[in-house]
Amino acid sequence: MKHLYILTLAFFTLTLCPAFAQLEDSTVWYVADWKKGDSQKFRVTKKVLEYKNDKESKNTLQTYIANVHVTKVHKKYYELEWRYGETLFNNTPALSEEITKVSKKHNLQSITYRTDPYGTFIGIQNWKELRKMTQEIMAAVVKSKEAANKKELEQAMKPMLDAFSTKEGIEQIAFQEIVFFHFPYGGGFEQYDTLAYEDVFPNLFGGAPIKANGLIYYNHHDTLAHVTEMVNHIVLDPADSKEMVNDLFRRMTANLQSLSEEDRKKRLEELITALADFEIDIQDHNTFVYNSATFWPQRLTRKRETIANSEKEKIRKIEEVIIEAAH
Repeated sequence: MKHLYILTLAFFTLTLCPAFAQLEDSTVWYVADWKKGDSQKFRVTKKVLEYKNDKESKNTLQTYIANVHVTKVHKKYYELEWRYGETLFNNTPALSEEITKVSKKHNLQSITYRTDPYGTFIGIQNWKELRKMTQEIMAAVVKSKEAANKKELEQAMKPMLDAFSTKEGIEQIAFQEIVFFHFPYGGGFEQYDTLAYEDVFPNLFGGAPIKANGLIYYNHHDTLAHVTEMVNHIVLDPADSKEMVNDLFRRMTANLQSLSEEDRKKRLEELITALADFEIDIQDHNTFVYNSATFWPQRLTRKRETIANSEKEKIRKIEEVIIEAAH
C-alpha cells in the first residue's frame, strides 16, 4: 500500500487536527504538521548479516548522521532536505577511500525531496545528480570484487547497475531509508485491531511485481506520553520472489557478451536449475515509534530476513536499518 490511505474520506475532516490524532473510533492518524525551519537529527545504522550453512559469512555495519530540515511549506507539499554531510560513507569498509573520492567529486551532501501535505513521501527532487554519484560508487564496488574473469563479472552485474539508473531505483534501493521514514504518514490505523492487507512490491529489475501479504498492528499507544509504536509485518510471495531471481539471472546471462549464445544458454540453465532446488522465504518486520508531540519519529526499524534452503545448502541473510533520534 503505497500511501496507506484508510478511510480516505475522513482525511478532509482532519486538516486542522494534530498528528497522531486519536478519534472516537480509536483510529490513530499520522498527519504531518511541520513548519519551515523545523529540523531533527537522526542516527542511521545499517547492518547486514549473512550465514551459509549456519556459519557467519558476512557481517557489516555502517552508520551516519542525517539532519532532516523542512525547507519549504506549500499548501500542496512539504519540501525537505536529508543532509548527511560527509558522514554517509564514514563506516563503509574496504572501499571507503575510493567511495570518498567519488563523493567529494560530486560534492552532494544532501537529498532534496517532497511529501504531500500529510507527510506521505512523493519523490526525490535531485535524483539525477544522486544517480551519477551512486552509479560511480557501484561501479567502484564491482571493480573491487575478486573474480577469475573480471570482464565477465562486470557484464553480469550490469542489470544491477541499471537498477540505479532510474528515479525509482534511487528512491527504493540507494536511499530507501527516506521512503521508510515517511511510511506511516498520510494513513490512519485502528489501534485495537490488526489490519491484514495485500500488497505488491515493484521489481526494480524490470520484471513482474512481487505480491505480498501484510499485517499492521500496535504494540503500544500512550496518549499521555505522546508515544505510539506500530508494527508492520510483511511476507513476500515465495513463487514471485523466486521468479524475480530467475528474471535477474536471465538479464545477467543475456549480458555476457564475452560468451557464445550457446554458452549463455547453458549458464542460464545451470542457474535456474540450481535455484529450483531452493525454498525461498522473505519476510519484513518493521517497527515505527513516533512522538505525537514533536511530529517526528523516535525510532524506526526495518528488518528483512531472507532464507533460501535446499537439501545441500542453507543461506540466511538479515538486513536491518535503524533510524533513531540523535541528541
